[in-house]
Amino acid sequence: MDYIKNINKPSLEIKNVISILISADFLVMKHLVERCIEFMAGSLNDVVRLPIDMSCMNDRLLSLLTSKVPIDLLANIKDKRDKLESRLYQRKVESLLTSRAKKLLLCSQCKKLYTEEMVTRAICYEAKVFVDFRGEI
Repeated sequence: MDYIKNINKPSLEIKNVISILISADFLVMKHLVERCIEFMAGSLNDVVRLPIDMSCMNDRLLSLLTSKVPIDLLANIKDKRDKLESRLYQRKVESLLTSRAKKLLLCSQCKKLYTEEMVTRAICYEAKVFVDFRGEI
């Protein structure tokens, strides 16, 4: 009630962010849900280490979280018990395929997935050096 009346904003911490997120979603407190999602996206590796069952996060919350987590951070997540990792990957792939880039490509050298939009930005460190006819690498 203090949060609703703007008296006291709850301080988000690793240990309480999931509980606050689930409660805020149930109570349809959009601003608090967004705050929790932003916090989780910033400290995702710490959140997945919590001894909490993450199956209580519904599809909408997972989609919100996935939209805030960049691909490179998702690739570096260390989720030993797979509480969130596979579900986040699934949502990220779905969002990539429904966006403007509808083609998913596989690098033949490092075996990483990327979209056509990422071709100019993606760097493969395992690729062989290639010099084109203009002399550019």
